[in-house]
Amino acid sequence: SSKARNVLKWNRAASGLPAIGESVTIEYVFDGLIESLQQSVVASDNDMLADVLIRRAEAVDIAISATVKVTIISTLTDLEGAIRSAITSFVNTRGLGEAIVPSDIDVVIRGVPGVDFVVIPFARLSRADDSGSDTVPIAKNQYARIDDTLITLSLST
Repeated sequence: SSKARNVLKWNRAASGLPAIGESVTIEYVFDGLIESLQQSVVASDNDMLADVLIRRAEAVDIAISATVKVTIISTLTDLEGAIRSAITSFVNTRGLGEAIVPSDIDVVIRGVPGVDFVVIPFARLSRADDSGSDTVPIAKNQYARIDDTLITLSLST
């Protein structure tokens, strides 16, 4: 904090204290980092927060087809819904330029209770307008997006 108290309190019960009227020398190091930062932020000529770079982001639709082996904990319909929700949540929360990697999707699916394993490679993991099953690169000004219509699941026990 840049706020300090300039007060010393003596523990009068302690031994070895200086006598009243005896001079005392106190040395300390002042860390002025916080104060310097505060002065910089409030300076009228500060443009630290003014140079904002805005880019136009482009959505990239991702399609996936996967075969998933499950253990029966609930109905297959409930389990399929949970898997779809996990995939959708994972893909739709990726940031700009973050690729969609098969092993990440595998971990997300296997994290759903009731999933035994996922058959790798995926039958499809690609941009919706493409085909293939590999890492989907996403450019710096793009972000991945997926919805239920782009997810095909084959569940079996």
